[in-house]
Amino acid sequence: MAFKFPLATVLRVRLMREEREERLLQQILFQIQQVMTKIAGIDAELERVNGHRTGHVFKPMSAHHLQGTYGELAYLRQSRVESESNLAKLEDLKDKQLAIYEAARRDRKMLTEMHDKQKNTFLFEAAKQEQRSVDEYFSSLRSRKAM
Repeated sequence: MAFKFPLATVLRVRLMREEREERLLQQILFQIQQVMTKIAGIDAELERVNGHRTGHVFKPMSAHHLQGTYGELAYLRQSRVESESNLAKLEDLKDKQLAIYEAARRDRKMLTEMHDKQKNTFLFEAAKQEQRSVDEYFSSLRSRKAM
């Protein structure tokens, strides 16, 4: 024989699970937003460095300064590639977490509907019982008057 938990307790556990999965999803979305902001900053910096380099094409420049500019460009490009890779991983993680969250939400909704149905059935039966006892009371009063 299986042990049965009260539906309200199971519903609370499912609600906590859904909230936990939602928090994880929000954290992932926040990380995605941070990475996208970082990529936008890198793009702006790349544009600035390229503009500076293009503006100084025909001006005399030391080899050290030129090498530094190319090193900075290479670093920014590498940072952008790493950020895009990180963004792709986060997007995959978001998709997986979204599926987990939707499953938890679906489970909780199903249990909520079952709980509401049980509650409505209980209230209906309680109302019927109360009406039955009121009817019996008035019947007994009527039968006493008839005597």
